Amino acid sequence: MDPVTAIGAAVAWAWPAMASGVAGNAAYDALKALLGVRYQAYAEQGKEELFKEVLSSMLEQNQALLDELTALAAKHPQPVNHNTHSISGNINIGGSINAGGNVTIGHNNNSN
Repeated sequence: MDPVTAIGAAVAWAWPAMASGVAGNAAYDALKALLGVRYQAYAEQGKEELFKEVLSSMLEQNQALLDELTALAAKHPQPVNHNTHSISGNINIGGSINAGGNVTIGHNNNSN
């Protein structure tokens, strides 16, 4: 894997692992020990872009840290969540709606 891809993969793994903030979670505990309180503070404050920028910059300069983070990510892969919700009837919602991924609104004819 080229260095740019390795850094991107490590950073993409590190944010959700740190942002989970679950003490006792092996990935969180190991990452917190590896990166320290600075990165934990970014996660606690929801500063995802800053976390990723600072970590990427550090990993560009520190191959040993990149290697450790890559090994940690391999040992503790992030779970993939697949949620499916089927709702029939009327739905009345006030406020904002944020949807990501594949969202179908309306009639879906994919019932084979």
